[in-house]
Amino acid sequence: MSMLAAVAAVTALQDKAHLDGEREENAQIRAFTTSAVRELGCTGPDSQTNHLFVNLHRSALAFRDAYLAQKIQLGRDFPPLQETHTRISLGSREEMQVAVGVFRKVRSA
Repeated sequence: MSMLAAVAAVTALQDKAHLDGEREENAQIRAFTTSAVRELGCTGPDSQTNHLFVNLHRSALAFRDAYLAQKIQLGRDFPPLQETHTRISLGSREEMQVAVGVFRKVRSA
């Protein structure tokens, strides 16, 4: 990490309004993505992190391959649940709108 990056990080962490705004934005993105995934019949534990762990109720490998064909990469295997579960990392609102659109397309195929 450069000194400039360290100073920027410390400055950002001291800006409570910025942090609160980022937390709220992240919570909205997580809620949007969770809702979309559940509407499509997938399940998983509630998340307070930067990703969702989703039971696809089908082959996770085939699902990840279909996603990759759309130029989006899903997370790695999580043994022993790699057969039916995948990790969906959260991104920006725009990224997750695209990802959810692909999720709907792949899920319905």
